[in-house]
Amino acid sequence: MTKSPKKDRGFTLIEVLAALIVFSIAILGLSQAGSQSVRSVGVLENRMLAGIVADNVLVLARTREPVLGRQDGEQTQMGRKFDWELDIERTDVPGFLELTVNVRAQDTSQVLITRTAYLSQQRRTAPASGTSPGQGAKP
Repeated sequence: MTKSPKKDRGFTLIEVLAALIVFSIAILGLSQAGSQSVRSVGVLENRMLAGIVADNVLVLARTREPVLGRQDGEQTQMGRKFDWELDIERTDVPGFLELTVNVRAQDTSQVLITRTAYLSQQRRTAPASGTSPGQGAKP
C-alpha cells in the first residue's frame, strides 16, 4: 500500500498578497471617509460660530439708532476671528428697514452665513422722567 503525498493546506504567497491588497484598499477608503467627516465637522463649527456673530451684530443693530448704509467690523468667537458687514436699507414698506449681515472667516472672501432682519422705525416714547407707567406725578 502506497501512500500518496499529503498536500499542504495553506495559503499561497499570491493569495496572501491579494488579500493584503484588498485589505489596504478598504482601509484607505475608511480613512478618507473619516478625514472627510472631520473636515465637515470643522466647516459646520465655523458656520455655527459665524451664525452667533451674525446674531450678535443684528441684536446690537436693532438696539441702536439705525444708520443707513454699510458698516463693518470684526468679532471673535471661541478664539476664531470673523469679519462682518451690516447693510441697513429702506424697504418698500414705509417705516421699515432691512438689516442684512454677512459673516466671513477673517482674511477669506467666502461668506459663511447671511442673516436678514427687519426693523420698524416707529419708536415707543419713553415715559416722562420721574414717573413710571401707570403713575402720575406726585403733588
